[in-house]
Amino acid sequence: GAAGRLQSRTRNGKTVAYDYGTNGQVAAIDYWGRGAVEYGYDGAGQLTSLTPWAQPATSYGYRSSGLMASQSRANGVSTSYSYDSASRLTRLLHATGGGTLQDIQYVLDANGNRTQMSDSDGLTTYAYDALNRLTQVELPAMPTGPPSQNINYGLDAVG
Repeated sequence: GAAGRLQSRTRNGKTVAYDYGTNGQVAAIDYWGRGAVEYGYDGAGQLTSLTPWAQPATSYGYRSSGLMASQSRANGVSTSYSYDSASRLTRLLHATGGGTLQDIQYVLDANGNRTQMSDSDGLTTYAYDALNRLTQVELPAMPTGPPSQNINYGLDAVG
């Protein structure tokens, strides 16, 4: 293909065709002649919209740092992303105009390991060894299920 880019591929008699924008990024992928999934980008080359098979688009927003800030879907569900000063994800908030669907918050240690995750199910905690390898997960008790559970991970001599 032009500039060495994949133009199409055929497998089992079905062809997937690729179209590229002037920026060289994939602008559309046509699956088996059934319709295209279209991709939109901003001036920085970040994905700003995804339109599957002539359906309503999903749009994406970014912070000035380039980190994803939001995602809005055609069904009215939006997701906002929060980060700490080291650009690590600390919160995902899924909502509609009617309110919060799910609020997931993360606590990370100085090494970037997730040590806690809180959501509507409760608090999940994570423990690591000195080499930052996951050693334990404690799951919250479920209202109609088992009590909290500990999952321990052991490592062999190779790690």
